[in-house]
Amino acid sequence: MPTLYFDCMRHQKIWGSAFMAKFRVIFSGLFIGVAFACAATAQERCARDSSGAVVCAPAGGGVGVDSEGRVVSGRGSCARDSHGNVVCSNTPGGGAAVDSDGNVVTGRGECVRNSNGEVICASLPGGGAATDSYGQVKTGPGQCVRDSNGKVMCSSEPYGGAAIDINGQVVCTGTCVPGR
Repeated sequence: MPTLYFDCMRHQKIWGSAFMAKFRVIFSGLFIGVAFACAATAQERCARDSSGAVVCAPAGGGVGVDSEGRVVSGRGSCARDSHGNVVCSNTPGGGAAVDSDGNVVTGRGECVRNSNGEVICASLPGGGAATDSYGQVKTGPGQCVRDSNGKVMCSSEPYGGAAIDINGQVVCTGTCVPGR
């Protein structure tokens, strides 16, 4: 059976249609499907500037609106620093996050801030990152999630998905591997 997956955090469509932009869906088997709403932090793909013009990001990229209403687009995720400037990752599917000093840190994969305010990014394009129960960032080849025991588990495949099913078990594209 085919696998239907749309990663709304990176907007990397592996197989699916545009109306899936607000859902992460894993479909395996004939009648088994699980859908999860995307987090509120999902990266935008298009934005309207202060004059009403719409700017869209390149495939795999993101956009952000700065403090003056200008739209900035990039090849990866974008984030706005403490001064209102938008900074985007130069890597398709790359990440961006704001550190404790208000500076944007970008990386080749997803970026997440740890409990000390330091931003840690996955080293591979399509890589994921998540905080464990101690607030430490763990990364992996694909998307990462924290299980009910506070352990970070990641998809073994770049750009692969990871989610927690109705029974509290982590389900991944490919296999699940511990975050490092």
